[in-house]
Amino acid sequence: MSDPRQQSIGLPDSFWQREEAQQPLRERDVAAIFRLVQKYTGASQTKIGMAVGMPQPHVSTIMAGKRQVRDVAVFERIADGLGIPRHLLGLAPEPEKSGPFPDVTGEDPMKRREFLGVAGIAVTGLAEPGTCSDATDQVRAIGDILLPYGTADHAEGEPEVPSLARLQALVSAARQAYAACRYSAVMKELPGLLSVVRHARSAFDGDEALTALSLAADAYHVAASTMLKLGHKDLAWIAADRSMQAASASQDPLTVGSSMRILTHVFLASGYHDRAKETASRAAVELSRKFSKPSPDELSVYGALLLRGAIAAARGEDRAGALELLDEAERAARHLGKGFNHHQTAFGLTNVLVHRAHIAVTLGDAGTALRHARQVDLTTMPVRERQANLWLDVARAYAQWGKYPQALTAVLKAERLAPEEVHARPAVRRLLEELNQHSRTAGLSEVGGLARRVGGDL
Repeated sequence: MSDPRQQSIGLPDSFWQREEAQQPLRERDVAAIFRLVQKYTGASQTKIGMAVGMPQPHVSTIMAGKRQVRDVAVFERIADGLGIPRHLLGLAPEPEKSGPFPDVTGEDPMKRREFLGVAGIAVTGLAEPGTCSDATDQVRAIGDILLPYGTADHAEGEPEVPSLARLQALVSAARQAYAACRYSAVMKELPGLLSVVRHARSAFDGDEALTALSLAADAYHVAASTMLKLGHKDLAWIAADRSMQAASASQDPLTVGSSMRILTHVFLASGYHDRAKETASRAAVELSRKFSKPSPDELSVYGALLLRGAIAAARGEDRAGALELLDEAERAARHLGKGFNHHQTAFGLTNVLVHRAHIAVTLGDAGTALRHARQVDLTTMPVRERQANLWLDVARAYAQWGKYPQALTAVLKAERLAPEEVHARPAVRRLLEELNQHSRTAGLSEVGGLARRVGGDL
């Protein structure tokens, strides 16, 4: 039998540049992509399945919204089988001799430079449609600083690096703004902050230089997290790599562990679930070997890595692996006692419970997710982003159960807590599309207004 990928439907590249194809591609909405293929080619579900290496029943359940694609290998088959340029689905170009991702831990600088070149391909499309000009300018300014050989490399002069105490205050302020879901405020500050930290190493000597490197790693961490929130995966990859480089040079195991967290997050956002789980688990083990009597900061970074690995396992449909990592994280949290957001992780028993709810809904266990969510005391969760995301997980759980009024109420509560978080999430737009389908029968009169605030067309 021939390779299913040889049965390519072969739509031209120009088709995928159409406006109606842009949102499904950005959001990796496979159901919408399949519907477009059917609309313009008349291909049956069987023919689509042959093209993408998938049985017809799987195509059917995906198009019905009952199955979601999460594995990057499947996305690659879909791209190749349907003639979609890989970068439009956030995938690396097809590798020739090695995998699409280099080791970004500092072992192979040549591979890192090659990777950064690939990551810069989509720079011309940094601004999302409908983005205000100020936001577009901010993203381009961040890109100029992050991208290799960008315009910032040729700028005349260098910014004045502030004192170490002032630099620490600037990085802390950026972290706090991110945790409070004030992403527009973070975007305004990032170009200046990144411009400063890229020169910080040479401005200090000895231990102060190492501290400056740790702060630079934290600043790049914030940049990568913000770029992920706003849908700029290319820049997120580069910022995460810069964070790892600075962390490794700082010689601080905690900084390295923290930067590993954002690296795992970027793997997750790109669909590399196995790589994300492996990276988080390995980093947690390496960190645990470096301390015999762990401090609260060390326990918190260790636990946060385990939680990130648990999410990766769940998204890869590895239920046993996710639960095992959650249990280990809970043991660390009990040893820590009450969490106080050590090392900006928000780690503690409450955060473990929040992650149990998230992982349950990711695995399709709506009842379990709601049971965990009801046990959470949000007054013990200091980070607004986590509070809002718990409400979004509650909304997803209610939607899985078909309880759409309760799902809408949960989304509205999340929006009141953190409007920028809700408005930035593609998953919210997908949820609103589902709610809109039931708006008349369920009496969901507020869906339209919420959709307009999110910026989606239902």
